[in-house]
Amino acid sequence: MLCKKFGIEIAMLAEFSPSCGSSAIYDGSFSGKKTTGMGVTTALLRRHGVHVFSQYEIADANRQFTRRAYKTV
Repeated sequence: MLCKKFGIEIAMLAEFSPSCGSSAIYDGSFSGKKTTGMGVTTALLRRHGVHVFSQYEIADANRQFTRRAYKTV
Protein backbone atom coordinates (compact mmCIF):
# COMPACT_ATOMS: atom_id res chain seq x y z
CA MET A 1 0.00 0.00 0.00
CA LEU A 2 1.39 3.39 -0.98
CA CYS A 3 0.42 4.99 2.33
CA LYS A 4 2.77 2.69 4.22
CA LYS A 5 5.52 3.13 1.62
CA PHE A 6 5.41 6.91 2.01
CA GLY A 7 4.66 7.00 5.76
CA ILE A 8 1.16 8.46 5.44
CA GLU A 9 -0.71 7.97 8.71
CA ILE A 10 -3.46 10.61 8.48
CA ALA A 11 -5.90 11.35 5.63
CA MET A 12 -8.61 13.96 5.19
CA LEU A 13 -11.37 12.88 2.82
CA ALA A 14 -14.75 14.26 1.73
CA GLU A 15 -17.59 13.30 4.06
CA PHE A 16 -20.70 11.73 2.48
CA SER A 17 -18.83 10.55 -0.63
CA PRO A 18 -19.55 6.84 -1.31
CA SER A 19 -15.81 6.25 -1.44
CA CYS A 20 -14.48 8.78 1.05
CA GLY A 21 -17.16 9.25 3.72
CA SER A 22 -15.87 8.50 7.21
CA SER A 23 -19.12 8.33 9.18
CA ALA A 24 -21.92 8.71 6.63
CA ILE A 25 -22.28 8.31 2.86
CA TYR A 26 -24.89 9.13 0.25
CA ASP A 27 -27.08 6.08 -0.35
CA GLY A 28 -26.57 6.08 -4.13
CA SER A 29 -30.14 6.98 -5.05
CA PHE A 30 -29.17 10.55 -6.10
CA SER A 31 -31.90 11.84 -3.80
CA GLY A 32 -29.54 13.37 -1.24
CA LYS A 33 -30.31 10.67 1.34
CA LYS A 34 -27.46 9.62 3.57
CA THR A 35 -26.79 6.42 5.43
CA THR A 36 -24.51 5.71 8.37
CA GLY A 37 -21.29 4.04 7.36
CA MET A 38 -17.96 4.63 5.69
CA GLY A 39 -16.89 4.67 2.07
CA VAL A 40 -14.75 2.01 0.47
CA THR A 41 -11.56 4.10 0.40
CA THR A 42 -11.99 5.09 4.04
CA ALA A 43 -12.54 1.44 5.01
CA LEU A 44 -9.39 0.36 3.15
CA LEU A 45 -7.25 3.10 4.67
CA ARG A 46 -8.50 2.39 8.19
CA ARG A 47 -7.90 -1.34 7.72
CA HIS A 48 -4.25 -0.43 7.09
CA GLY A 49 -3.93 1.85 10.10
CA VAL A 50 -4.46 5.26 8.48
CA HIS A 51 -6.49 7.70 10.60
CA VAL A 52 -9.22 9.16 8.37
CA PHE A 53 -10.92 12.48 9.06
CA SER A 54 -13.56 14.42 7.15
CA GLN A 55 -13.34 18.06 6.13
CA TYR A 56 -15.53 18.80 9.16
CA GLU A 57 -12.91 17.37 11.53
CA ILE A 58 -9.96 19.61 10.73
CA ALA A 59 -9.30 20.42 14.40
CA ASP A 60 -9.31 16.70 15.31
CA ALA A 61 -6.95 15.91 12.42
CA ASN A 62 -4.63 18.72 13.50
CA ARG A 63 -4.50 17.38 17.07
CA GLN A 64 -3.68 13.88 15.78
CA PHE A 65 -1.01 15.28 13.47
CA THR A 66 0.53 17.36 16.25
CA ARG A 67 0.65 14.37 18.62
CA ARG A 68 2.38 12.25 15.98
CA ALA A 69 4.85 15.03 15.12
CA TYR A 70 5.95 15.31 18.75
CA LYS A 71 6.40 11.53 19.04
CA THR A 72 8.90 11.51 16.18
CA VAL A 73 11.06 14.33 17.57
